[in-house]
Amino acid sequence: MVQLQLNSDESIEKAISQFKKMVAKEGIILETKKRQYFVKPSALKHERNKSLQRKKLIKLKKAVNNRDSK
Repeated sequence: MVQLQLNSDESIEKAISQFKKMVAKEGIILETKKRQYFVKPSALKHERNKSLQRKKLIKLKKAVNNRDSK
């Protein structure tokens, strides 16, 4: 939970910018965007597998490219 202590000599603009930084650091905005809509666990699994396959393909292409350049 984000808490911000405002000093009497501190401006509101500075407090707002500090609050925004704290919220970004905590990842609150990203979490709310993720939870905005329900995603079925099977869909999450499908996306994760798709991402892993993409990463493997990129890694394989880099390995082949490095081997060919030698």
